[in-house]
Amino acid sequence: MRATAESEGIAYVREVGKDHQARTDPAIEAERVEHLAEAIPTRNWSDRSAGAGSRGQRVYAWGYLALDSAGAAGERGLLVRWNRRKDEYAYYLTFLPEAATGAGLARLIRIAGLRGPIETTFQDAKGCFGLDEHQMRTWISVRRWITLALVAACATAIAHQRAQAAGSRLTLTGLACLYGEITRAVHHDDFHNHWSEWICDHNEQARRSHYQRRGDHQPS
Repeated sequence: MRATAESEGIAYVREVGKDHQARTDPAIEAERVEHLAEAIPTRNWSDRSAGAGSRGQRVYAWGYLALDSAGAAGERGLLVRWNRRKDEYAYYLTFLPEAATGAGLARLIRIAGLRGPIETTFQDAKGCFGLDEHQMRTWISVRRWITLALVAACATAIAHQRAQAAGSRLTLTGLACLYGEITRAVHHDDFHNHWSEWICDHNEQARRSHYQRRGDHQPS
């Protein structure tokens, strides 16, 4: 897959295990990426956000090391994400074609940070829209169920964007839960308004508590 992407001039960021082997020079033997990460100079580490999460910006320390790029029309590299609080590391093999090498570290971090939103999207689709709750045995029935679940998720995502533009503080999950309350039972409008305000305040309190425990990057 990586070879195909490189031949087509497509940038990629692929997470690998710490025991994956790579080399910085064709004349030396390959080493485990966890050992290569130890050679990243201190000046090459910087705190940057991988994007916004449910509790605010996901800030990690990031390091980068250029790898052997022989035969590639671009630059191969090793991107390392360090969670300082948990002292955990994640390793990514990267490639930037020659036309995009100027984008540098910021673009690679943005791509690496997309995994979180994708996982959250699947989690919301399972928890709020029953994506994984089908009990069919035939492929056609399963496909129909998944399609309907994703249509409901997409419709809610569009409504969420419009609600945010109108000033709503509800998250996508909160909006989906509110839809569920509206369709499952008959309540007065005051109940829905109160529930909406309560879940927003609860999410805000959880977000601030998260930052307080971390002791850094306090939200405004």
